[in-house]
Amino acid sequence: MATGAGADRMSTGMAKPFGKVVGAAAQIKEGQIIMDVYTVKGNEMKVKDAYDTAARKLPGAYSIAYLKHEGPVI
Repeated sequence: MATGAGADRMSTGMAKPFGKVVGAAAQIKEGQIIMDVYTVKGNEMKVKDAYDTAARKLPGAYSIAYLKHEGPVI
């Protein structure tokens, strides 16, 4: 509790903080995969367009790798 000149209220510390959450952040390392998707044949261009749009909305520079997987996904 604060006392002295100008201390007309009791100190509550962080019991009732002011402000609102303005966002969230994640720390990622170089080379770390942040998104991946599996799709059926015929949707490849839609997925590529979606990734290009997402990369533009994220801060920083990203590379997008398209890999072709043959066989069932387990």
